[in-house]
Formats: sequence, structure tokens, C-alpha cells
Amino acid sequence: MQNFLTFIRRRHKLIIRHLFILGAILLIVFIIPKKGRFKYEFEKEKPWLHDDLLAPFDFPIEKSPEEIELEREGIRENFKPYYLRDSQIVKDKLEAFADALHKNLEDEPEAVQKRREEILREGEKLLEEIYEQGVVENQVKNRNPPEFKLIVVDRQTRRARDRSLQELLSITEAGNYVSEQVEEDTLLKKQYFLNPLLSSITNNIYYDQQLSQATLQDLMENVSLTRGLVQENEKIISRGNIVTPEKYQILLSLKREYEQRISKGGNIEILLGYFILITLIFGLYTVYIHIFEPVVLKTNRNTILTLVNIIIFIIISIYVVQNPSLNIYVIPYCILPIVILAFFGSRAAFLSILLVVLIVGLIAPNAFEFILIQSLAGLTAVLSMLRIRYISQFFISTMLVFLCYLLTFFAINFVQGVEINAMPWDSYLWFGGNFILTLLAYPLIYAYEKAFGLVSDITLIELGDINRKLLRKLSLKAPGTFQHSLQVSNLAETLITELGGDALLTRVGALYHDIGKMENPGYFIENQKFMKNPHDYLDEAESARIIIRHVSMGDEMGKSYGLPEKIMEFIRTHHGTSRVEYFYQNYLRKNVGQETTDSGFRYPGPRPSTKEQAVVMIVDSVEAASRTLKQVEEGTIDKLVDKIIDNKIADHQLAEADLTLKEISHIRSRLKKLLSSLYHIRVEYPETDESKTPAEGL
Repeated sequence: MQNFLTFIRRRHKLIIRHLFILGAILLIVFIIPKKGRFKYEFEKEKPWLHDDLLAPFDFPIEKSPEEIELEREGIRENFKPYYLRDSQIVKDKLEAFADALHKNLEDEPEAVQKRREEILREGEKLLEEIYEQGVVENQVKNRNPPEFKLIVVDRQTRRARDRSLQELLSITEAGNYVSEQVEEDTLLKKQYFLNPLLSSITNNIYYDQQLSQATLQDLMENVSLTRGLVQENEKIISRGNIVTPEKYQILLSLKREYEQRISKGGNIEILLGYFILITLIFGLYTVYIHIFEPVVLKTNRNTILTLVNIIIFIIISIYVVQNPSLNIYVIPYCILPIVILAFFGSRAAFLSILLVVLIVGLIAPNAFEFILIQSLAGLTAVLSMLRIRYISQFFISTMLVFLCYLLTFFAINFVQGVEINAMPWDSYLWFGGNFILTLLAYPLIYAYEKAFGLVSDITLIELGDINRKLLRKLSLKAPGTFQHSLQVSNLAETLITELGGDALLTRVGALYHDIGKMENPGYFIENQKFMKNPHDYLDEAESARIIIRHVSMGDEMGKSYGLPEKIMEFIRTHHGTSRVEYFYQNYLRKNVGQETTDSGFRYPGPRPSTKEQAVVMIVDSVEAASRTLKQVEEGTIDKLVDKIIDNKIADHQLAEADLTLKEISHIRSRLKKLLSSLYHIRVEYPETDESKTPAEGL
């Protein structure tokens, strides 16, 4: 039990990161659609690549969305709106007409009063006649053709009747009809009868929006979603046949029915299957990362950044797969490897997109095609952006990814026997959208830098500008140190490029590694050209303390200027835990026979943990020591390089860096050549018999 607790205590950070991975697995299993998968892949207008298919059971043929929409469009076009006929309006208007007529005749002579009943009956008869035919508003007639059909529903009895618009009167037509019926030669009728009659005309038939919309909605919803039936053991399609639109709809109907039946059979088995597959994919991914790209699991921050991006793309994929109006090829999956590559290695970048593609392939239509296209595009993204430095390079790389999409999709269609005139050209538009969205990777990298405190090549390029405030300050306060840093960065960049490391990171780390010397620049030999050496007036222990202090001061300055952690590591590790040998040896000479310790003469460390940091350490020591050589020639350079590298190895300063003996040997030989070239050491050629002088120009 004690051993187990000790193991947990020592490995608790790594265990937490693996718990993050387990959480990601459970989240993906939870959100992924829990339905069975049809075991055949097919596409419209492409050959059926499987064996002859017989119907495993009876199933209805579903209508395509286009068929359903066409049928609904027909319903909308042929739909007869509902109008209400209100008999109460007729009664009200007849009463209003009687009242108006009574007022017009009450002050008239008795001869006129005697004809009141006759005039009233004639007016009521005309009103009843036009209201019986039906009166609608003028605008109804104006905006619809005469043959326009509608259904008139009696408001009181709820009886419905089909009518055409030409059978009804508008308010204007009703008024004109009444005017025509009044005899023009009868002054009495025209004077007392016409105006009250016209004022009593209104529409007794009006549009019922609520009933019309409810009925139309009901008709639209009750459109049959199926047509016909495929019986069990009926042949659906043979191998090699083209999947025509009709066959495609039958296959799609079978697929949906098949997946529904599997899902009804029990979700536990489906859930278990998804859990095993996703765990297996993540498990292999984690093992690979542990072996080849351990930096991904080095910190919680790195692990969370990687998992967040993976989960985001899987969630987007699930949404797009479930939305028939979208195409999965519009998702810019290549953003994932671009982002991962900006912060970690190329292997982590490609493996991350491969993980996402494999998981999405479990639910994506045409899984083989999807996995092949996305894997090739992801590999193109990684290879084309390995050495990206400028925005123009980023755009070119994105174009290469776009071309990879197009060519792969085009080739797959040819392999499947699709003719050029039957190509699904609309898919190329989705790839165009993919290209535009992939361009968002560049600002996304910057956002992740700020959110997670990481550093990308984009930021390194900015930090490598020698006109930046901190480097400008170094050049002014410690010009010798600045020149030394420039020399170290050039040499280290050359070496790490040949070793296959991160050249840009190495260059920038070397530029900033000695910024701590700005506190006391005069105490470092490269800045003492026109001054006395202040160490002549100090004891060895104090001199060593001042020299060693430049590491901690550089650490403080780097933090105050917001330098990324990756650059800060070069400041802390460029001397490792090595000893300030010059002052220590002087100290020993002055304290012969006394018990001594080198604790006050060693740098605090840590020692370099990466290939890039180790190269900067070696180059820093060699370049600084080469400045002290009184006589610079090929032999002295070789001895100096060998001595410094051997001392670093003997002092275990390179023990934690991932440098092989072969790489160390390469560093030795290349440093000797580079320094010889730097100090213009000429190769001595044997004299010729004629001139007895070295070859001209050497």
C-alpha cells in the first residue's frame, strides 16, 4: 500500500493528465450519436461496390426531401383559403338601411310617407340579393384572378362551400349593381332610396387567416413520407450497377430502417462498441505521444490545449453530420494539425488529426472516402507548414491543402467510375468554404498563445527582431554581450538545423540567453574593451557570485518583459549546473591545504533538457572561450572545442538532453569548421614547384 501511495505521489501530475484523456473519451462517447451503422457505403450516381443486395425485411420507400418539398409546394399552390360568411352583417345592415330611410322620409310630405314601405321592401330585396351572392373587399378581387378558388364557411352554421372569386361581388361591384337597379326616371327613389342603400353595402365575406393557416399546416404535416414498399428478399441492386436517384432513395430507406431496428434492439451494445473503439484510438494515440512527443503531456496546459481542439472538431462534426443541409467537407479539419504543429511537433500534429478523422469516420457518411481525403489533407498541412515563417507561406500552404482536397476527391470519383459530366460539383463549393475557414488558423494560433501562455513560430519571429525593446536595450547597455549573443544564435541555428531541431526557437533562445548581464555589464569580459577589469578588486567568491547572478537576473528580466516560458528555459539552462572554473581554480590556488567546496561556484541550473538548449550551452561556452584565445589557428580551435565539450560531458551537463553520441560528434566537427571560418583561419596548401607560394586567393 505504501509503495502504491508513493507511486501516486510521484506520478500524480501525469495521472491527472491521463484523467483528462479519460474524461475526453467519456465526453465523446456521451455526445456521439448512439445508433447502429448500416454496413454498406454508397453514393448517388456512383457504382455499387458491394455484393448483390437483397432486402433483409419489408420496408417502405421513403420520399426524398425534394419529392416531399415538391408535394408540399403543390399543396401550397392549390390550397383554397378559407373565408367566413357572416349573416349577422346582413341583419345589421338591413336595420341600418331601414333607420337611414326613416330619417330621410320623416320630414317629407304625406304622399311620400305613404310609399315608405314600398321603398323599404325594394331596398331590402336588393340588399338581400347582393349579400346572398356574397360581397368581398375590393382588394381581394383586385389582387387575385377571377378563377381564384376559395372556400366560404357560414359562420353560424359552419357549412362550407367551394366558390370562385368571379361568383362574388366586390363592394364597388355591389354598389354599381344597386345603382343600375334604381330607375333613373324615378326621382323619388333616387333621392330617398339610393344613398341609404349604398351606405348599407359592406363585405359579408372576409378572410379567416387562423383557419386557413391551421388547415394548410395540417395538410403540409400530413404529407405522406413514403411511397411504395420493398418486400423481403427482393433484389435492390447488383454489384457494379450505378446508384441512380431512385435506387439511392431505396438504399437510403433501407439504411434508416436498418439503423432504427438495431437501435431499438438495445443501446447498451452500441454504447459499449463505441466506448471500446474510441478508447482504443485514444489509447494508441496516448502511447505514441508518450514515446515520440512527450511535450504534449509535459504540462496540464499542453494536454488541455490538445484535447480541447480535438473535442471541438468532434462536436462540430457531430452537428454537421446530423444536419442534412450541411456537407462534412466544409469543416476545416486541417486547422487542428496547423495549431498543434505551431506549439508541438509534427508527429503530434498529424496523429491528432488522424485521431479526429478516425473517430468522426465512425459516424460520417462514406467513411472510407472521408478518412482518406482528410488524412491526405492533414499530412499535406503538416509537411507544408513545417518551416513556415511568414503569412505568405501560410497562405501558400493553405492553397496546397485545398488542392490536395480537390485532387483526392476528383481521383476517388474517377476510381469509383463516375463520369466527368456526373461529377458532384457542389462538393467542390464546400471545399472552397473549407479553404476560407482554414485561413482562420493563423489568428487562432495567436489566440491560443494568449489563452494558454504558449509560444508559436509567429511569436518567435517577432521576438527574433533585434529592434525589439529588450534586445535594443541589451545592445546599448552591454554591446559586447549583444555581439556575443548574435554570434551564438547564428552558430547554434546552423548546428540545430543540421541536427533536425527547432532552428527558430534555438536562434531566439540564444539571442536572449544572456540578457541578465545588463545588470552589471562591466563585470563580463566581452564588455571590458576600454575599462579595467573590476574583478581585480574582488575576491574569487564575490566575483563568482556576480557572474552567476546574471542567470537569475535574466530570469527576472524575462518575466518582467513577458518572455515566453520556452525562451526563459534557455536563460536558466545555458550554464546548467556547471562551475565558474576560472574563479574556482584561483580560489583553490589561494586556499591550498584547506577544505574547500565548489557550491558557491556553481550555477543554480537546471541543466538543459532539450537538444536546442544543449546546443546553445555548448556554443555559448565555445564562442566565449574562443574570444580569449591569444593565438587563433586551426589547432587551437580544435583543442578548445574538444576540451569544452569533453568537460560538459564529464560534468554531466548534457545528461538530461536528448543528444546522441553521433550528434555530439557532429557538433564537434561542425563547430571547428564554423569557428575556423569565423576567424578566417586559412588552410595551408603545399607550395608548388613553380611559385613556392600558397594558391592565389586563399
